[in-house]
Amino acid sequence: MPKHIDEIRAVIDLNPKNAITQFICDRQMRVIQKAFNYLSKSNQNNIIYIADEVGLGKTYIAMGIMALFRIFEPRESHVDMVIVPKANLQDKWSKELELFMALNYLPQSKRSSTTIETERYSNKIHTKLGQIDAEYSFHLLRMSSFSSILSSSKEDSDETRLYLKSRMLGDIFQHDPYCQDILEQAWAKGYFHKENKIKLGNLIAYLLNCLSIPVSCLVVDEAHYYKKGASVEDPYLSIRNQVTSRFLGAVKDPDLFLDFPSLEGQVKFPLAQKVICLSATPKDVWIGEIRNQLDCFLPSHLLSHSHFDEEIINKLPHFLIRGNMEYTINSASISRNQTRKEHRKGNVNKSEVPEILCIEDNVDGLFWQLLQYKSLKHLQVKNGVAFEIGMLAGFESYLIDVKGKGKEEQSEVEYDLPTNSRKNKSEDEEVIRNIVESYTKTFPEKLPPHPKQSKFETELLKQMGTHEKSLTFVRRINTVGDMERRLLHSFEREIVIKQQLNSSGRYRKFGQSKKVINLIARWKEKGIDLQSFYEKFIARYTFKKKWQQLTSDHGNYETILQLVNRFAYSERELQLGLLREITNKEQAEDHKVYQAVCDHIVRGLHNVSSSLERQILDRMAVLFPAYLSDLLNEDENTLQHKEDTDHYFFSKYFSKGEPGYSLRQKMYRQDWFELDLDVFINISGLGNLSQHKQKNNTSFLTDLLLTHCSGEMSHWIQEQKEENPDPADFLKAIQTLNAILRNIMRHGTGLLAVFVANSYDQNFADNMLELLVHKDAPFHFVLTEIKTIIKDFKLLLNVNFRNKSEQEINVMMRSLSPVIGISGQSRRNRSLVAAQFRMPGFPYVLIATDILREGEDLHTYCQNIYHYGVAWNPSDMEQRTGRIDRINSMSFRKLNMSQELSFPNKLHVFYPYLSQSFEINQVSKLLTNINRFTETFNAIGEKHNFDTTASLDEKITDSSLPQQIKHKIVALYDVDNFKTD
Repeated sequence: MPKHIDEIRAVIDLNPKNAITQFICDRQMRVIQKAFNYLSKSNQNNIIYIADEVGLGKTYIAMGIMALFRIFEPRESHVDMVIVPKANLQDKWSKELELFMALNYLPQSKRSSTTIETERYSNKIHTKLGQIDAEYSFHLLRMSSFSSILSSSKEDSDETRLYLKSRMLGDIFQHDPYCQDILEQAWAKGYFHKENKIKLGNLIAYLLNCLSIPVSCLVVDEAHYYKKGASVEDPYLSIRNQVTSRFLGAVKDPDLFLDFPSLEGQVKFPLAQKVICLSATPKDVWIGEIRNQLDCFLPSHLLSHSHFDEEIINKLPHFLIRGNMEYTINSASISRNQTRKEHRKGNVNKSEVPEILCIEDNVDGLFWQLLQYKSLKHLQVKNGVAFEIGMLAGFESYLIDVKGKGKEEQSEVEYDLPTNSRKNKSEDEEVIRNIVESYTKTFPEKLPPHPKQSKFETELLKQMGTHEKSLTFVRRINTVGDMERRLLHSFEREIVIKQQLNSSGRYRKFGQSKKVINLIARWKEKGIDLQSFYEKFIARYTFKKKWQQLTSDHGNYETILQLVNRFAYSERELQLGLLREITNKEQAEDHKVYQAVCDHIVRGLHNVSSSLERQILDRMAVLFPAYLSDLLNEDENTLQHKEDTDHYFFSKYFSKGEPGYSLRQKMYRQDWFELDLDVFINISGLGNLSQHKQKNNTSFLTDLLLTHCSGEMSHWIQEQKEENPDPADFLKAIQTLNAILRNIMRHGTGLLAVFVANSYDQNFADNMLELLVHKDAPFHFVLTEIKTIIKDFKLLLNVNFRNKSEQEINVMMRSLSPVIGISGQSRRNRSLVAAQFRMPGFPYVLIATDILREGEDLHTYCQNIYHYGVAWNPSDMEQRTGRIDRINSMSFRKLNMSQELSFPNKLHVFYPYLSQSFEINQVSKLLTNINRFTETFNAIGEKHNFDTTASLDEKITDSSLPQQIKHKIVALYDVDNFKTD
């Protein structure tokens, strides 16, 4: 029986904390209602496709539908399953399910206000494909587990095959008699031989289906990954699609059932009774891709017998809902594209007057023009008159070597692209390498600045100076690390050293303390910092071997010491020329590498004073041998992890073994940043903190909040009392707030303020207040950040901290840095980085490859996105922008609060490029693709063939670039147009 909206609201509350606008909440409820009523109407109504724009809450809609089946159509063993593309999405779904079942699912959440009963609705994250059992309510699988159902072994011997069979029987099938019998038959039929790997994988998928219990609801997140379908006639179909369709009982494999006649009767066709597909891009090129996806999940569905595009298009309103993000600004309905300011002039400055990036008429410009000329000639010879969009390294930087890889390996790691991509290597790589090598032979000091990169970094530095966040997407993995290091160095020099630690006027005294002076001196020596240098030097395998070889003869000890000593000097040589020299020659013989490095070092010694050389040699003679011994025993993963987390000098300075570590220990001993919980509990009934007086026995943070954040805290306490009347809930909230603020002071933006205050004299609290309170104070931004956290506590709780323990918060907010880079080669935890970026304060800049294009929300305090390196596919570009264009994004909140569609309130999307270069050709083609994608977003039936290449023959100017689409985009398949009959 269809459920009325009031019946659904009685069991599901999508907005218990008023975290989203009522308009969005009401739409989500209508989608849940119509989808559930359609699916529950009959067994034939077995699939629904939620194809909303990015950021409209498809996850919560799917969870709402699953919850209604649990309430209104419960099963004895009620199990749901979710399939996602990546591991980080499994973690995200796990957290979202726990929150939904605790807060939004009313039969559950009304049981207890203080304790979340997640045990009853537990979920399991599958790291590999396995059976679905009744022990868990929700099973979370990732698509890669279907692709890697069998571990690949290069050896194909009886021993490896026997081991594989034994592992399957024990680990996967738990010695189930039926499965054991089938596997023995498979062994006899040669299924375990390497040439039959795909057949064996499909057989295992069927057997796991046999062992699994029926699934009530299956959610396929990013279902478009299955657009190639599940045809048994296609021998080249991906292993993922083949295994998925057999595990779900969506296809019947005649060859397998011929070999194993009893199998067909054991398989559940289908495994899942209802399927919910989620994707903002349900099709890429043609409408038949949607039918292909459904074929992977169900043996029979609405499109099973629809073979023509028109048939599928006519049926879309019967199973697909596609909504657009809409705003109401002064009673006018505005679509998402109208709330964006797209900067299409190539500018990087955030201004209504764009500053076009031009090539200067100097030596630096001449270098770029030479590079462009050589690249143009190279491409004309190689490709004719076109090149692949996004595949020219010179548009990003001059850095062409991938760290730690030889030339032969670079093609595999240069881009974070799918493994089946046609290209994964820059088309102009050799051109850049040849020009750079030629230039550095004549001018060994340094390369000229990259005209686009240098201006881009200057703009980001300006934004960091005002504590504004930006998200930057690049194409090349190497660009991530290069840009992160350069921006961090500039931030340290221009903002920390020149501004925060070198204040004028009444704050001048703080910069004159001995500890601050020593800190600045240490920073100036960071290019020859021993610990950092040793790690970079010895992490290279070639030099490990060379060191071991040389030190076998004690007489060569001083030789290598002097080599390392000289190597340590020149920061420019270390970061630019020398690493290239090593990488380029790493495939050569050891003595050639050694000689090349020595020659390179000698060229860089001209600017080194003899007194400095003597000081460094003395330090190294004492420290080097013991430290080297430790490093030689470290594995590459440890070294890589250190390089990932220790880039920011003013964080590393306070780590163990560094001069600032004593302060970190002191912060843990003192109660500076511990809130006096009794004080807050006692005054929570007053709601007015303006009369609070500082006391000698209260902590610094307590007095700071009650005296200088009184307005924010009064509102915070009142809000907590209304939402959490139980004292235990209030106590939990204040402890969470304390943990967040404590970490800001110990690890984030407040750390340097603490250091400066502690360095001047013994009156720490007075010093801190002087550094924080007044608007002209050097660290006033820290107080602003604290006020923002208090004001937005509910928002931060929902996106980051709901049900998090103090220890989990500590882990989340460790290793904070003003700039963070992340790629597929990074050891950093993506979800942790995303959580940090969702906070005010550090990090201000996040640089990422397309590894972050999906799965992580980055929207709470960022409204600037730079497509520094572009992709040809407009749906990929939209996925990128969708990371910060979501419900409750910074821009979303500004627009709804102010009701003004103004420049400061809009979300800003940048496409940086150099005018007077053929980069404008690829940007022009991309913007053409984006406009077509935007215009036809809701016309799902239209066939798309987006150009992947840009022409070199076209003469493009800034004025001829496609303009941003500014009219309203109307949804054609939204919930009001859905037909349940």
